[in-house]
Amino acid sequence: MGSLRGRVAIITGASSGIGEGVAIKFAQLGCRLAISGRNEDNLKRVNGLCREAGLNQDQILNIAGDIDKDEDRRSIVQNTIDKYGEINVLVNNAGMIHYNRISDITEEKYDEIFNTNVKSHVLLTQLVMPHLIKSKGNIVNTSSICGQRAMPEVGVYCMTKASMDMFTQCLALEMAPHGVRVNAINPGTIVSNIARRPWGVYQDEELYQKFLEKQASGHPLGRVGQPEDCAEAVAFLASDSASFITGQIMFLDGGRHCVSAGVATAVKKCDDKRFFFCWCCCLHLQSTGASSGIGEGVAIKFAQLGCRLVISGRNEDNLKRVNGLCREAGLNQDQILNIAGDINKEGDRRSIVQKTIDKYGEINVLVNNAGMNHFNRISDITEEKYDEIFNTNVKSHVLLTQLVIPHLIKSKGNIVNTSSICGQRAMPEVGVYCMTKASMDMFTQCLALEMAPHGVRVNAINPGTIVSNIARRPWGAYQDEELYRKFLEKQASGHPLGRVGQPEDCAEAVAFLASDSASFITGQIMFLDGGRHCVSAGVATAVKK
Repeated sequence: MGSLRGRVAIITGASSGIGEGVAIKFAQLGCRLAISGRNEDNLKRVNGLCREAGLNQDQILNIAGDIDKDEDRRSIVQNTIDKYGEINVLVNNAGMIHYNRISDITEEKYDEIFNTNVKSHVLLTQLVMPHLIKSKGNIVNTSSICGQRAMPEVGVYCMTKASMDMFTQCLALEMAPHGVRVNAINPGTIVSNIARRPWGVYQDEELYQKFLEKQASGHPLGRVGQPEDCAEAVAFLASDSASFITGQIMFLDGGRHCVSAGVATAVKKCDDKRFFFCWCCCLHLQSTGASSGIGEGVAIKFAQLGCRLVISGRNEDNLKRVNGLCREAGLNQDQILNIAGDINKEGDRRSIVQKTIDKYGEINVLVNNAGMNHFNRISDITEEKYDEIFNTNVKSHVLLTQLVIPHLIKSKGNIVNTSSICGQRAMPEVGVYCMTKASMDMFTQCLALEMAPHGVRVNAINPGTIVSNIARRPWGAYQDEELYRKFLEKQASGHPLGRVGQPEDCAEAVAFLASDSASFITGQIMFLDGGRHCVSAGVATAVKK
């Protein structure tokens, strides 16, 4: 994960729960803090915890106040600038809830929750924005699964979080030309005080514990979240590791967002045993695609993290080159296994798995990265090309995953699939490719539900345009280097952050999703597209201007 050392972060709602967890995590990473909240005594307690985490008192600024009040918002910003001279990160975390049906809520309560959960963040962000533009900083908003999934009894709370999600994505588009990123975390049930406050319904501790037990059964991973789960995600999004990620809505809900209405019971009955993922041996098994591009980047990143590798691809010479780069990154030859082959062939798939087990005895991570493209309209593509792209991009991954699953269940490991923005946004000229990536996204989420009772997490990265060889291969349209360079320039203008991605951008995201830092994340579709997925049809030109 990229460092936050020396940077300055404002964290609202920092006196307990998620905000407290984020403050402590940022302190561990050496980030200078301005922590804000209504409860001065709790802020002092969190201050002490941040000092225990490694900061000195001069690196922590407590600002007690109510962000619903204009003077307190201005005080937060001015005091931070007076002390540090800059702001690099804003974490909009303050929030509240009212347990009322929409049909019953009073106007007073409606105004209170919208003012706290939405309006205050918008107005504080406006004050902070000039400083973030100057520092090329970023924003992380705390939203909720309730912003994407309707929940009974908390309808207006859901409305505020839906508003925060759209605030995140629209502001990401507005700020991208200035180099400022904006993302959100959308937690499921997290152990915190929000439901135990005066406005909550669980002030009795025994009642609250029963509530948590019930909620755990509704999260496919079989547990509720902890503030530390949220803190890890916020730290990742705030760091340079996420430099090509903006407008992302990141679920931290143990896979709950993947559960369709009516199937929750079936998921919960899938297996009485619940396990928790532990990334012990750090073995990375990667399918075809490790010999260049994203796969190469992932292999090098995992090598830097000390992960033993199995790298597979069709091009043996390229695999040898990547092997050398992984050794330069810190591994010795005994920690890298090259397997040349074609995962469209059953014998090669079985060989990858068996040779991995023979050498290491276990598998902890599977990265399904192999892929290809054909530049054809759906109306024109031949059956031969259709079969080739679906077999490579989908079927081979399903069949390889089936072989690896027993080992991942045993190790409580996880899977990261390389999908594409094309799985979520239709693109001209590559219709069948888009279809394969949509299939991989649903594969990711359905498999996440299947595997959650076994403690195995499944996530996907969905890149935009990444500098790689996929468009320059024999099936590509840009084998001429000058033509490819012009293609990249054009694509850069279509990404709100103003650039295309690098394999290293993808590698950072894969490493995060494969690590314990993402232990409460499963079924996530993570965009790495410089905010491109936020752009509605017809507004791209306006964004570029």
